[in-house]
Amino acid sequence: FYYNALVFARLGRWVDEVHERDFRALVRAYVLNPLEMTDTMAGWRDTRNYHVLSHLAPPFLFDGERLVKQAFPDDDFRGAAGLYMTPMDLARFDRALDDGTLLTEAQRQAMWTPPSNADGTPSEYANGWFLQDYQGERLVFHSGWQPEAYSAIYLKVPERGLTLIAFANTESLWWGNRPDRSEVHRSDLVQAFFTAYDIGQGAP
Repeated sequence: FYYNALVFARLGRWVDEVHERDFRALVRAYVLNPLEMTDTMAGWRDTRNYHVLSHLAPPFLFDGERLVKQAFPDDDFRGAAGLYMTPMDLARFDRALDDGTLLTEAQRQAMWTPPSNADGTPSEYANGWFLQDYQGERLVFHSGWQPEAYSAIYLKVPERGLTLIAFANTESLWWGNRPDRSEVHRSDLVQAFFTAYDIGQGAP
């Protein structure tokens, strides 16, 4: 497995070709609207919730000495990127994922069950989530990284009922993760989260 944003972006185009509604409309109908995610915008061409752009934090690049303001992204919505939202709206999504509003327990477990690699070992990626076993703890997560602009971490510890959501308008949350490995423990912020909740140290 190798995470490739271009391939995921093309999945959105495939949905547009085979469904009577486009990918944006389907995400709105099945996720954003039912969960009342009113502070989320699906790409720059989204005609709903455009107030989100007026509150979008400008991106900055740290050049080693100072923060340099960067141009705003112009991503439209696709299978790999383009959702603009607040941390609180992502928290609404996360709560709905946990309480069964979005998926049943069986569906959620299936989503987090890894397929097998060619050599028979379990993949570190399954159905939109990176998977990792860390010192006896099951982790499911995804990161976000737009070079020289933004970064994010969305990490769940399902057996603890814990979630870490962090957005940054710099690259500061990116830990140099390889696109073919689950190594969220290398993040300094994640290590601080682990320490605060005794994750990886046995039962709390």
